[in-house]
Amino acid sequence: FLSDDMVRRTFDLRSRFNPAAQYYSIPTSLNRQFKKENKALRDLLLDVIQKKRLQVQNQEQDKKDRLSMSEGGSIKMKKEKHVDDLLTRLLRVSLSSSSDDKKGGFDLTDEYLSDFLLTLLFAGHDTTCLSLIYALYLLARHPEQEKRCVEEARSVLGWKNTNCHNKESHHNIGAGVSEDDNEDFLLPPAPRRPSSTNKGQDAKEEGEDDDGYVIDSIKELPYTHAVMLESIRLYPPVTNSIRDLGRD
Repeated sequence: FLSDDMVRRTFDLRSRFNPAAQYYSIPTSLNRQFKKENKALRDLLLDVIQKKRLQVQNQEQDKKDRLSMSEGGSIKMKKEKHVDDLLTRLLRVSLSSSSDDKKGGFDLTDEYLSDFLLTLLFAGHDTTCLSLIYALYLLARHPEQEKRCVEEARSVLGWKNTNCHNKESHHNIGAGVSEDDNEDFLLPPAPRRPSSTNKGQDAKEEGEDDDGYVIDSIKELPYTHAVMLESIRLYPPVTNSIRDLGRD
């Protein structure tokens, strides 16, 4: 596998020039530079976490105050419609759990969240990119499976061939598809749920974002999901993941 070979060649090459390259505790110039840049990055993440934690605490306290006033009849609570980012969700869970007297509660420290965000910062980009590249590469080499993915997407998301009449504004994703089949593989615009005909009713439904993609429909693409899993099995974007136990 390419990713395995890349890691092996990288560490073998570094070890030839500097056998101590893999031991970060040795105060070499490279290790000192690594620690300096790592500290700068972690300081930045800790600053973001601390500001976000304070923001979440203020929001939760404001929500409690409004809820108390609502129960007293002073104000009427409105249903909030927003989607929290991942860090905000983790902080809300941590805040809720740490304030709970029940056994099993936990508190996510700033250091833990910093490690978590650092993992997402690097792993979230490269892994997604490599997974999509290898999946598209394999589909291009297997046009029958590619065609099944497109047909499944059309049946679930409501794509129609009539949306693919303009070849100049769309691109073919099938390198192995014949010229006669080009029309079947042109990608139409993003699917949208039908808007509500009732005036004053919100046309957006739960599960749909601002760009009109119906997120819930992704769960109804079993063949495409299987293709992605098989692609990741053949070409895993992550070669290994090292864990450190905090306690026995």
